Amino acid sequence: MRRVSVPIAAIVLMASAATVRAQRPAPPAAPTPVPADAKPSSTQLPPPLAVACTGQPIRSVVTRAEYPLTGEWLARVPKLEAAQRWLHTPTRNSVLRSFLLLKEGDTCNEELRAESERLLRAQPFIAMATVVATDAGDGGVILDVAVIDEVSVVLGIDVNTKSPFVHDFRGGSANLLGSGSYLAGEWRDGLAYRDEWSIQAASYVLMGQPIQMSFTGARRMMGGDWAFGVAYPFQTDYQRSAWKLTIGQSDTYIPLVRPDTDAVSIGLRRAYVELGAITRLGSPGSLFLLGVALTGEIETPSTQPMLLRATGPLPDTTAATIATFNNRYSTSDSRRINFMAGYRRVRFLRVTGFDVLEGTQDVRQGFEGGAVVGRGMTEFGAAERDVLLATTLYGGVGDTYRFATLDAQWQGRYRDAAVGWDDMTWSARAQYHWRLRLDRTVIASVEWSGGSREHVPFQLALGEGSGGVRGLGNSRAAGAERVVARIEDRWYLGRLFRVAAVGLAPFADVGVLRAGDVPFGANTDPAVSVGVSLLGAVPPPSRRLFRLDVIYRVTPDRFASQWTFAVSLRDVARVVFQEPADITRSRSRSIPASVFNYP
Repeated sequence: MRRVSVPIAAIVLMASAATVRAQRPAPPAAPTPVPADAKPSSTQLPPPLAVACTGQPIRSVVTRAEYPLTGEWLARVPKLEAAQRWLHTPTRNSVLRSFLLLKEGDTCNEELRAESERLLRAQPFIAMATVVATDAGDGGVILDVAVIDEVSVVLGIDVNTKSPFVHDFRGGSANLLGSGSYLAGEWRDGLAYRDEWSIQAASYVLMGQPIQMSFTGARRMMGGDWAFGVAYPFQTDYQRSAWKLTIGQSDTYIPLVRPDTDAVSIGLRRAYVELGAITRLGSPGSLFLLGVALTGEIETPSTQPMLLRATGPLPDTTAATIATFNNRYSTSDSRRINFMAGYRRVRFLRVTGFDVLEGTQDVRQGFEGGAVVGRGMTEFGAAERDVLLATTLYGGVGDTYRFATLDAQWQGRYRDAAVGWDDMTWSARAQYHWRLRLDRTVIASVEWSGGSREHVPFQLALGEGSGGVRGLGNSRAAGAERVVARIEDRWYLGRLFRVAAVGLAPFADVGVLRAGDVPFGANTDPAVSVGVSLLGAVPPPSRRLFRLDVIYRVTPDRFASQWTFAVSLRDVARVVFQEPADITRSRSRSIPASVFNYP
């Protein structure tokens, strides 16, 4: 059975979805601002009368966080409501205030009010947010801030019908005691290897400011990794600056699939550090960003290919394998000064029914373009004066019913005239949302990923989970470039017990590979899969989307299963385009990937 890490409430509700008829109400109303001294409840009060923000003085700021599960049905089940109160602490008022661009005594500004609302919605522990100005009765206004929290319980378990029955357990909180912090730990049975232990912690507010601090650490079945970072990220055009410090180390094994036998894994050790800052030039809505970063990274690929079999690790000493990897990868010691620049002309459009079922999300209309140019510094101990170039591009156009986006990233290194460009990786996605009706949205996309002349282990698999063709996870086809087209017809079915939004989505994927210069690369014919997904969101306005996918492989593949069942939970509305995991794992850790939303 495939491991799933989802809130426990989502597990119970989605298991009942097949037998309970969903109700189909109108789209939910916004969360309701309430008096500051009111306690969180499971029902919402009548909304206050909003007034336009036209420069009135702000007399007071009232903040309130609601529990994730609300409504009359929940109130009729005292045990469930009591469990929610025991498991979840509503987000603290001090956390909510740290993301507001307006405070008591300021003049009410409509742009800052709307941007404060967007910043709250962007936080991973908040499902829905409103910031409303109401008449104070004396010529001023009261700023009412109301949010509905996301489910904070983190629970994942992997069970099997054979002993040991539990192979994997993950638990923690995504909003620890209402502090806006994430803390979770995981244990995994190593079987023939050592058991795996890991911890992940992140805080999104530090000293009353939206400063982020994170730590991850893991003892893997083979190797391990840790990383620490503290940052003041660029989250809004109204910021003047942003900065970042990251340091970490990893010791991992990268699997490379082979067409006729088991995958071979190559070890890769990394140690990296980055210290950087950017500043804004221009006005919100049309601005330039300029910055500088000092980076250092040592990458050491293993010279011994390994077979990571169920019975334990085994060196692969066959002549063919040794010949394939002989002098293919090399150690890199880079220490650079990087200059960052970008231009941004965007505004945010609030939409519903795009990537989530009921919740709102903010999409960018306009253009962003940025570049990072790094120079190897022998004065800092760099082996050579190479030049690094990384570029990003974004464009978004449309309205609340039709919206098209283009995301693209490219990275490469120029060593000298004799070698030219190497370590090149790229990824791009064109996506189109077409909301046909209030309960139906068609989503189509094309993704192109690739790499060339890598000095670390690199390969793109046809069935990779985040960027490949769904349902081909066991396929042994791989290459240097991958193109995957997807289409999904998403139907919103309604509410389940008034505490979950549910939907259904038939989909189809088609993908091809080009061999390129990677080990065991192959040019493939188009591979096709089709399927249907049961979708869920808890609470209904959540931007986390729970999926139960049933996938059928259409084209022949003697290693991939004909039918695949997959479960996932993703934060689909807050995160901008993310590269596939097999691209990310080969990218250098110390390179600033994007000027915008830095870091």
